[in-house]
Amino acid sequence: MKFSQPVERAYDFDYFKTRTHSRVILLFVAVALVGVVLLGRLFSLQILQHTELSQKAEQNRMRAVPMLAPRGMIYDRSSKILATNKLSHSLLFQPGRLSSQQAYQSLQRLSHYLGLPYAELLSRVRFDSVEPIYLAHNLNSKALALITENQSRLPGAEVVTELERFYPENELASHLLGYMGQITAEELKSHRYQAYRPGALVGKTGLERLYERFLKGTDGKSLYAVDLGKHEKKLSKTIAAVPGNSLKLTLDKPLQQFCMELLDRRKAPGSIVVMEPQTGAILAMVSYPAYNLNLFTEGLTQAEWKTLQNTRYFPFFNRTLNAYPPGSIFKIVTALAALQEGYLRPEQTFYSKGYLNVGGHIFYDWHRGGFGIVNIYQALAHSIDTVFYELALKMDIEPIRDYAKKFKLDQPTGLELKGEHPGLIPDKEWKKRVIGVDWLPGDAVNTSIGQGYLQMSPLQATRMIATVANRGKIPRPYLVQEILGTDGNAVFTAQPEKHQQEISEIEPRYWDVVQRGLEGAVTYGTAKAMKLKYHGVAGKTGTAETSPGKSTHAWVVAYAPTNQPRYALTVFLEHGGSGGGKAAPIAKQILKYLLENDLEQTNRSKERN
Repeated sequence: MKFSQPVERAYDFDYFKTRTHSRVILLFVAVALVGVVLLGRLFSLQILQHTELSQKAEQNRMRAVPMLAPRGMIYDRSSKILATNKLSHSLLFQPGRLSSQQAYQSLQRLSHYLGLPYAELLSRVRFDSVEPIYLAHNLNSKALALITENQSRLPGAEVVTELERFYPENELASHLLGYMGQITAEELKSHRYQAYRPGALVGKTGLERLYERFLKGTDGKSLYAVDLGKHEKKLSKTIAAVPGNSLKLTLDKPLQQFCMELLDRRKAPGSIVVMEPQTGAILAMVSYPAYNLNLFTEGLTQAEWKTLQNTRYFPFFNRTLNAYPPGSIFKIVTALAALQEGYLRPEQTFYSKGYLNVGGHIFYDWHRGGFGIVNIYQALAHSIDTVFYELALKMDIEPIRDYAKKFKLDQPTGLELKGEHPGLIPDKEWKKRVIGVDWLPGDAVNTSIGQGYLQMSPLQATRMIATVANRGKIPRPYLVQEILGTDGNAVFTAQPEKHQQEISEIEPRYWDVVQRGLEGAVTYGTAKAMKLKYHGVAGKTGTAETSPGKSTHAWVVAYAPTNQPRYALTVFLEHGGSGGGKAAPIAKQILKYLLENDLEQTNRSKERN
């Protein structure tokens, strides 16, 4: 058998050269692509993400401990302290430096030490935060001792000492000052709070909230260098905190305390407002009951918050700004409307027999026996209902409505505080639209004496009587006299004269009539409990009917001295009985305090200077 010889194949140099060249190109392209990716990543790290990565590196190298800015003070008109700051202990927590297990274990232990539900504590934590979070403020001695003793078992937790809000008088002016509380997750998302850290205290209500941006200041921080084990080595840098601006209010602290004590003796809800009639400056504004502002800086649990909300008489409810049927204090408006519109002459007389028949319905006077033949001065002094019934039947509701609106009784007064009720002045269109039935003559009769659908707040009532004292000039109430910078100089000063309005349509002689009637109320009428020996007082009482089966609201409005009014005031007692019997004696005590103590002497000294 013969085998065939293998055929030798010639080496194809061009073929292998082409293949090798292709591989080199592919390798070069791959290397180039890797290079481009690396360069792109390097560009991203060095240029695009430089700031972010530098910050992260700095955060790993440094640890920041916040230094809260001292909050601005709140003073009364004489620089007496209403809100200040005191040294207290706060608990910081930094979950960003812990594992999930460490963070949850620390929170469970802290829940026990703080006496707070674990779920509530967990809700205060933002696990994506690299900055320390405030878990609790104003630690009590028990919690402080437990946390300090168990510090080694609480990774991420740290107690710091700093200045936090404190109210020396606890409940005084609580509805005006407002309370502080921990910032919420929703608030942190808003532009207004972009400079705040989680858990920080912010103003929640009242002036604390409205003037937050002035009171807050700018927080500082201490920077500590840390090693690879994340242990602090030394203080590297301190950025000082800048204190907030302070508020100087129009309030007189001793007067506010005195008015609060008067209501506290009754242990029943009510409100007192004292105002300078010429300027609108609020000297005292009390809503009773009140609440302890310091409770909120400690951090209330949900259970504690619900308990406070359900307390008898609702202490969070600001009665000064809420609207109620005003009763006979509204007769001031009815009288002025009738005088100016020609439905009443100053010398006109009426026969008061104690009741009036209106369309078959008997409307009684508060004094069923009547007063006989009387004029408008006596009608105001004795608060004779039937005189105003007759005027209402002559005028109908339109003039009463229009003059109530001239007194701005259908709108908020413009006070800085939020939540002010605008009041309610009913008319035919309103009743048809809201109640769904037609207006009746009896509706005008009821409105003329401050009953029916009519509503007014104690603050509006105070502005109304101040307008009478001013003979038509309407002041705008205000609370903040100045905002003071850290150097003590004013960066803002109130200018109340710019906001004053005037009822120009009422002739001077008609102001004379009403003022004389109000002076008579104190001299010999329903408000005689306010009579003072050495000072003239003008005023009007009101006893407003409320829901069936409930006691009447007691009202009184007044101004004094009559020859040069310095003070306008309202006393309102919710379901407190009669205005003349219950509210007027309280008003007398306030007027005696005002006219016989240092506040009056101070005002006289200012005038002499």
